[in-house]
Amino acid sequence: MNNNAVNITEDSRPSPLWLAFWAGADKVLPLIYGVAMVLIPLKTLPQNEWAIWTVTQMIFMIISIVADFFVLQPMVKLGSETKSGIAPLIVASTIIYTLFCLTVTWVVILFALPLETLFKTPNLSFAFPIMALMILSTIIRNISIRILQIFYRIATIFIVDLAYFLPIVWLMYWGYSNNKLNNAELLINYNYYAFILSSLCGFFVCTPDIIRSLKSKTNNVRTRIRIKNEFITSFKKIIQIGIHQGGTGILTVLQQQGDVAIVSAIRGGTVAGIYNAARLFYRTFDAIRDAVQLLLVPAVSRANSTGKHESVEAKAILATALLFVFFLPITVSLIFLAPVIVDTIMPKYSTAVHEFQWLFTSGVAMPFIIVPSAVLLGIGKSKELFYGTLIGTIILLLSGIILTWFEGSVGMAQGVSIGTFATAILLTQKMNEQIHFTLKSVLKQSKRLPAIFKQTIIDLTK
Repeated sequence: MNNNAVNITEDSRPSPLWLAFWAGADKVLPLIYGVAMVLIPLKTLPQNEWAIWTVTQMIFMIISIVADFFVLQPMVKLGSETKSGIAPLIVASTIIYTLFCLTVTWVVILFALPLETLFKTPNLSFAFPIMALMILSTIIRNISIRILQIFYRIATIFIVDLAYFLPIVWLMYWGYSNNKLNNAELLINYNYYAFILSSLCGFFVCTPDIIRSLKSKTNNVRTRIRIKNEFITSFKKIIQIGIHQGGTGILTVLQQQGDVAIVSAIRGGTVAGIYNAARLFYRTFDAIRDAVQLLLVPAVSRANSTGKHESVEAKAILATALLFVFFLPITVSLIFLAPVIVDTIMPKYSTAVHEFQWLFTSGVAMPFIIVPSAVLLGIGKSKELFYGTLIGTIILLLSGIILTWFEGSVGMAQGVSIGTFATAILLTQKMNEQIHFTLKSVLKQSKRLPAIFKQTIIDLTK
């Protein structure tokens, strides 16, 4: 980021294909991490230690996702639309995000023992202080990634992410090779060290430029007053958008992490660990979602802010079509190959085949969640996004609780599938109330697979 990078009107983005390449490369990293988790700690950790890691990671993800929705996603939306320097916006976001993470982390530590009882996982509370350090170590990293997203510096985001994923995979392999990786505490420590490195990388690529931009704009009293007013305005706007978007984040957390909590609370941490083993592969959907939204949210925000409503519609249809033709064959293949995949890769958890299959049935619905979520946020309809997600989440949780009670972790996987399809229908309907979007138009575009790939990437980032 150069000294003029804080002016959003100066668009020096690289080519769309180049952006898409780095977005894809960036989201390959969590997939590699997922494979490493399956091949190393899933096989080496005792089931009780894997259960501790499962619940600890769940709580960590809850805090991270809610904070991102509440603060950082509104920052990306506002930063993508602004016509002047965004330094006050970034400063306001950093203060709110840091306070939020500190507060929630303190609450988790305070209620460590009740949480251990709730999730029926012995010795869980001992992992919380280390998990708190892990959360704090991600603050600079996460803010930096969202700043880079505003300016489409996707290649730099890849570097910041690489600074986490490369060390954590190496540390897991080193611990395995030296027969040290035998407890959840060590795995949490490995993540803590890797997050520190990633945050340092994010600091060096973002923070110095933001500091310079602030100093260069405070050379007289009038300018300092204007900057102060912009900071207060940014603070209010983030809170205003974050109220609904933060609520959507809580609902997203309940959809993505509530299943583990339900299984753990009803059937215990060991069963939750078995369920989480099948769920590791399912989390690849989240990586794909993040890759698409990395490009789609700022693109839709810019198009909407300039009144290009037809461009918003085109982006939504093309993105959904591309995701549909991508997800459908992968979903069907994984369902049929599930017995072979589970027995080969994680024989210790070979009983998780049915959970694996039910989770992946929701893959068909994912395009109709990913795109509407990005579009509704981008056009400023966070309230509609919240209410659509709310109803879908209630359906997922209720069906999950009932089915888990009778069928165990397989029932939870069935509940996730039911809730995912319900959320997809609701969010697509909410989006259709704002733009002209039909299933027929998506299917029509899907048939043009040879030409759609390049055109979609170009239009998404135009």
